Amino acid sequence: MLRIAEQRWRAAGGKAESVEFIHAELPTWQPPAKRYDLIVTHFFLDCFPGEQLARIVESLSNAAAPGARWLVADFAVPERGWRRWRARLILSLAYAFFRRATALKARRVTAPDPFLAHAGFRLATRRTMEWGLLQADLWVR
Repeated sequence: MLRIAEQRWRAAGGKAESVEFIHAELPTWQPPAKRYDLIVTHFFLDCFPGEQLARIVESLSNAAAPGARWLVADFAVPERGWRRWRARLILSLAYAFFRRATALKARRVTAPDPFLAHAGFRLATRRTMEWGLLQADLWVR
């Protein structure tokens, strides 16, 4: 997926020096400090259990320059009602499949919000879709 994204970036006229595509293993990879003005983690943070997620957000936040933006698109579980039950059913099936197919360690979605806030980011914009199952955020430092 990363290779395809890079190919599309170049095909669209993107300059190689303005974007860095990184393939690394987290949480062991240590990014350079205060280097990036944009971090994008789409359908990624939900793959980690809470304690591991806290370390990953901390590591990535150390790489964020002052004024950096962090785009997060991921699954979410609504607070209550039929939307909550729907999301829990869909996500329980998805996590069961991915645990078996990929040895995924996470068993449920852990919201990254408290970790991002602790790292000095504030939620600027949030959009929810699919009756609360999907969420897209812009966090700003």
